[in-house]
Order: sequence, then structure tokens, then C-alpha cells
Amino acid sequence: MGMPIHVFPASQLPQHLETDVSTGRRRKVPIGDLSKCPLVEILQWDCQVEGEQIRCWPIERLFRKCKDVTVEVTAVEAGR
Repeated sequence: MGMPIHVFPASQLPQHLETDVSTGRRRKVPIGDLSKCPLVEILQWDCQVEGEQIRCWPIERLFRKCKDVTVEVTAVEAGR
């Protein structure tokens, strides 16, 4: 089972980055300036079985890699 998804406004991102999601406590080492973290991208696939066919859609995921912390930036597609 996956982890629950917490939705929050982008303005609260710095506060959420300072919290360790596994423990809920404040991180010992702050993340710092996100604009200095490299933006990386991966492509994943969402596949559904429809009768005897399998249909797949690409899902582009963008991440900021900061120290040992990875921040996913999710874009929601309309109609999906």
C-alpha cells in the first residue's frame, strides 16, 4: 500500500520540505534554496486492461534533487 497523499498550496512547500515524512519531525539539515537543486525528469506509464487490449498513457514526472531529499512536482492532466 502506498503512502497517503497530502495536498497543500505551493506557498507551503518550504515548510513541508523541512518535515521528515517518515517521522513527522523537523529535519536536522534544512533543504535551502530549491532553485539551486537540479530539475530531473522521468517518464512512467499508466496501463489499463480494456477487454483484450492494454492501453498505456505516458506520465511525465519532474523532480528537484536536493541533497538526500527528492521533491516530486506533479501536474494533473484534464480528463484523466
